[in-house]
Amino acid sequence: MKSIKNYVYTERAHFMCPNMHFGIMAKIESNYDEGQLKQSIDTLQKAHPFLQSLIAEETDTGRFYYQIQDYLNIPVMVKEEAALWQQDYEEISVRGWNVMNECLLKVVVYPKENEFQILFIAHHLLCDGRGLLQLAEEFAEHYANGVIPQFAPERLIQCLNDLPSNSDLPLISKLIIGDANRRWKKEGQQVMYEEYSTFERAYIQKHKMKREIFTICNQEFS
Repeated sequence: MKSIKNYVYTERAHFMCPNMHFGIMAKIESNYDEGQLKQSIDTLQKAHPFLQSLIAEETDTGRFYYQIQDYLNIPVMVKEEAALWQQDYEEISVRGWNVMNECLLKVVVYPKENEFQILFIAHHLLCDGRGLLQLAEEFAEHYANGVIPQFAPERLIQCLNDLPSNSDLPLISKLIIGDANRRWKKEGQQVMYEEYSTFERAYIQKHKMKREIFTICNQEFS
């Protein structure tokens, strides 16, 4: 394990959002080859430090950081029925996602004879939907055309000054969060990540999610 610590400025609530994942499905119109798929996944991982990282918390300061791991693999699951991708997405979501020991990206592959579909599922601490689209495009370009994704050094939000302009919380929200943080600090309360993980799994089991599918084509998509 490498000792590099990339600290991130975040509220605990942001770190512990339940079921905050992004998914994207891509169709690769090339023959499916297991070895070639693994090579493309490995190449993508090497280009992005967060794909090689877990989230950790310092015991003495409570600060969160991304820590690069030498031997962290992106899990790849092979399934037969692409039509059941929503069910596969649901199963991964309901199981919970322990970012302290699981890669921030998970992949499901649906092989066919002359093509395959691939589902990328990312934890929101890895990227947003736009960032996930870029990862899927880089994978496709490497698999189909051999294009090596460029190494992309990550830029973390490590302090308030790193936030984009006009992204500050409204005054009332800031007051509420500040008051809650002061109360918890005074009361000596701190939710450990293991406690949160237990709560997340129980909450998702009791509160079923509803998803809607929209098809956007051609000019509207552009």
